[in-house]
Amino acid sequence: MKLDPDKIEPAKKRPAKKSPATISPVRLGPAKKGPALPAAFYPASVLSLLALALWLLPPAAFEALYVRNLYPALTALSTGLTGWTVLPLGIAVLPPLVGLVLWRTLLTGKVTPLTVRLAGAALLAVVLLACYSLIWGLNYRRPPLPEVLGLAAATHAPSEMTGLAEDMLAWILAYRDSDPNAAEALAAVSEELERLAIRLDRPVRLPAGVKLLPSGSLLRAGYAGMVFPFTLEPQVDAALAPASRVSIGAHELAHVAGFAAESDADLAALLAGLRADNGFARYATALSLLARMLGALPSEERSALIDRLPERAVDDLAEARARSARYFRPTVSSRITAVYDRLLRSQGVSGGVAQYGQAPQLAAIARVQGLLPEPPAR
Repeated sequence: MKLDPDKIEPAKKRPAKKSPATISPVRLGPAKKGPALPAAFYPASVLSLLALALWLLPPAAFEALYVRNLYPALTALSTGLTGWTVLPLGIAVLPPLVGLVLWRTLLTGKVTPLTVRLAGAALLAVVLLACYSLIWGLNYRRPPLPEVLGLAAATHAPSEMTGLAEDMLAWILAYRDSDPNAAEALAAVSEELERLAIRLDRPVRLPAGVKLLPSGSLLRAGYAGMVFPFTLEPQVDAALAPASRVSIGAHELAHVAGFAAESDADLAALLAGLRADNGFARYATALSLLARMLGALPSEERSALIDRLPERAVDDLAEARARSARYFRPTVSSRITAVYDRLLRSQGVSGGVAQYGQAPQLAAIARVQGLLPEPPAR
């Protein structure tokens, strides 16, 4: 049978079946995290709290925990880590390292928000400040050495300065022919400073000598030595003459022994230098103190004393003045001194840089109290 296409009806569309509504499954996952804390946050917090706790301790507890335990351990660690080389490791490594960290933190982390980068830099500064306090700054909390030795309330008559000058002249005359080996002299001073620290119940371990900084690097500012506070490395300007290197080096070694204030370091260096088992150390110590006393003596007495100095001492003093004048820059010195004075005062050092001028008076009082060794027979 033939189908007529015109008569074929189109098929009816069946209504589409309604499918039940489907619910997409909810995927549970961890909540979004906020900005992570900078890596320096945790060490900054721990070190800061430790430094603050030590600073707030009562004096007796501070002496027991820091002076007699923590600081001696730090000096032993520092001497062991830096004593193997004559290079000043701390000042050569730490500043470039800090600069690199700041560069990476502030300039290379473009994806990190600026506020986070600034926070990281601030935390790095907190870490450095806390390390400074723990390794070195807390030493400013120690009682002054004159007080420990019973010299704080003592006084001296003007005539005592004359007697002190005569004693220093006797030391100079006795050891004017000693071998000018600065390294051996400083090793002897270091040993004597360790013995002094033990007598005061403040044991330390000191390096056998000092490290040299480039010639003129310190003399330009009117200074001759320094201690790098993060590694406790004593350093002096390489331009110093041998006698000056010993006297300045003894002062810096005294700092490392924990005598933070400048007058304390001067007094400790004097006590150790005159007792050191080395003739050149005794000569350099006496010559340095006498040179600082000359300006306080009456003109006639000063002239008579200079006339009695041996030729070697006159030459050594002249050489020290010439080397200092070669590099000294008054403008640089005034700016550095102003900054250092504020630093010392912020640490509680009475008088700031004025303490550098107290050595003759303290030495005269120590002599009256019998703390200085008797000079060789004239």
